[in-house]
Amino acid sequence: MHNNYYFLRQLSTALRQQLTGWQLTTCFSQNKDELILVFVHPDQREKEFYIKASLRSDFCCLSFPSAFQRSRKNTVDLFPAVIGKTIVGVRQFLNDRSFALILAETATPNQYTLVFKMHGNRSNLILFEEEVLIELFNNRLVKDLDLKLNALDRPLSQTYEDFIKVNGNYKMLFPTFGKVLRQYLAELNFENAADQKKWEILRSLTEKLQNPEIYYITLLRGVPVLSLLELGNILEKWDDPLQAIDRFYLLYNKRVTLETEKQKILRQLEKAKVKCEHNITRNAHRLDTIQNATPYDQIADIIMANLHQIPSGAEKVSLFNFYTNTTMPVKLKKDLTPQKNAEIFYKKSKNKKIEIDELHKNLNQKEELLQRILINIHTVQSIDGFRELKRFLKENETVSDKKSKVTVPYRRFTLHGYEVLVGKNAANNDKMLRDYASKDDLWLHAKDVPGSHVIVKQQSGKNIPARVIEKAAQLAGYYSKRKTETLCPVIYTPRKYVRKSKGMPAGQVIVSREQVMMIVPALVQSTEQ
Repeated sequence: MHNNYYFLRQLSTALRQQLTGWQLTTCFSQNKDELILVFVHPDQREKEFYIKASLRSDFCCLSFPSAFQRSRKNTVDLFPAVIGKTIVGVRQFLNDRSFALILAETATPNQYTLVFKMHGNRSNLILFEEEVLIELFNNRLVKDLDLKLNALDRPLSQTYEDFIKVNGNYKMLFPTFGKVLRQYLAELNFENAADQKKWEILRSLTEKLQNPEIYYITLLRGVPVLSLLELGNILEKWDDPLQAIDRFYLLYNKRVTLETEKQKILRQLEKAKVKCEHNITRNAHRLDTIQNATPYDQIADIIMANLHQIPSGAEKVSLFNFYTNTTMPVKLKKDLTPQKNAEIFYKKSKNKKIEIDELHKNLNQKEELLQRILINIHTVQSIDGFRELKRFLKENETVSDKKSKVTVPYRRFTLHGYEVLVGKNAANNDKMLRDYASKDDLWLHAKDVPGSHVIVKQQSGKNIPARVIEKAAQLAGYYSKRKTETLCPVIYTPRKYVRKSKGMPAGQVIVSREQVMMIVPALVQSTEQ
């Protein structure tokens, strides 16, 4: 209601009393959609009065700061025609959300009218010399170029007879009421009253609006509102319209800025929540699949118990499962003996136990994280001040600024005392290779398929043990497109034999002097020496 016609009537009256006889010395802008006007008292030049016009499309409001520091650069002077002119009056346009400062100079008869058109997202400041428009603050509002000064006055006949003619539609008779006044009437159950009663309510309301004694700053739907009526959650009361709107401007910006920051944090938390829930679902599904499948060690036992029934070079056989007394299909590597196939299944059984342990561990961690995120969402929603928000951000890493976090392009494992780095994606593979690998480190990668680069950090004066290379190769297989294969070829070579040519896609390299080993892909656990 800070731009409502009835409030602007009071504001323009207060400005007339405050500024008549004062001189406009400066008018400038240093922020988009913001204008500062500076006035001085004719007898006390050191005494200044400021009008700050914020004309953003999402929030249009005047305020009257006690002081204002102009920037040394990126500012522009405006309305030069009225600089040095004196305020001789303030004009409130009838039934319109506009008023004007009337400026003149005793040496010339010319009179200037600086119109404050407070029309929401179409707000503007417009300067007229006599009846001729000479300058706009916001030139994007091209329709304002056709504005006629006297056309801003809108005389309206508002009698009971007029009310009956429009069938009791007060919005047609009182177009300046606005949202707050319509809400006030709704709370009085206005629409269900008889016509005579409605008119009595409207007369009483307009009398209050024309002669307000108190200006309220109230909270409606969580947003501060300047009101001439007592409704909503009253925050403050003022008896001066200049002080009331100035205080409202500060409270509104503080509240809206707080809500903007809260919503930014809540979006980040919601994104983390969805990601966490997705990880929990995916890991739970993977765990359920593994646990419900026939155990690898049982498949190995079944192969060993049916060796005489497995023909040489077979890729798939049906064998008797003595655990369930049923026949089951078993896939085999045709180039391996049945015994070697059984060995692979025994090894996969061991890796399966490791993966199950890792999945359980990951699920517990993600569920704990999800609970923290849900608690944080509830906490942020209930925060009511910047101090609380600042304290929350300081105490919670979950929503800390991503730019302040130090991130590395790899997953880190420790295998028998050796540090092993696994690239997170193609771009990170390049970064890890470039910034985190030395020439004598060992480089590994699953052969002929996309996957993570793996680096085993060399230790001075030592050769990397075979068991470390084998486990690092298992990681290379696990973090590749061969993850689900029974056996995976992995190439390995010192880092100095891996190079990248200009223009090659992310993650792609040229390798020389590589060796190849066959491994079972597995997510191995970090181990001590």
